[in-house]
Amino acid sequence: MATTLNHTHPLLAVTVNNHTDFITLATHCEKLADTLLECNHTQLQQALSERLTTCLQILRPTLLDPVPDNLISALTVEQPPQQQPEFAPGSEQLCDYALVLSQLITHQALTPEMLPSLRGLLADLVQLFSGQLTAPRWGNTENGVQFIEQ
Repeated sequence: MATTLNHTHPLLAVTVNNHTDFITLATHCEKLADTLLECNHTQLQQALSERLTTCLQILRPTLLDPVPDNLISALTVEQPPQQQPEFAPGSEQLCDYALVLSQLITHQALTPEMLPSLRGLLADLVQLFSGQLTAPRWGNTENGVQFIEQ
């Protein structure tokens, strides 16, 4: 059955492994989370969720590694960004997220009514995570490439 899903959604056909660079993985995670948020097909939701988990598990142990030389140019810009990625859900979304997490912890059970809020929280967190990983870190200046101070 997974084979059928791989042919029905292009995100599931993307190959990821321990050699996939962190920029590609972070971007793929964001696409998976966004697609999961919009998806209404149970089997596809499961497949997307499993692929997202795999990508995050591959990324996790590399987070403190230095940026490989071949990726520095992808994280270098002419002008530093005016705004950094941020987590800014509205008060209703924050309350929904807190409520569903509280219920999940309290009851140690996941109900179908909790899924939309959890998917929304997951998408927001992955978007922030991906944004931070792929944000420019260096800028081209008159003195050469300089680290962007946050």
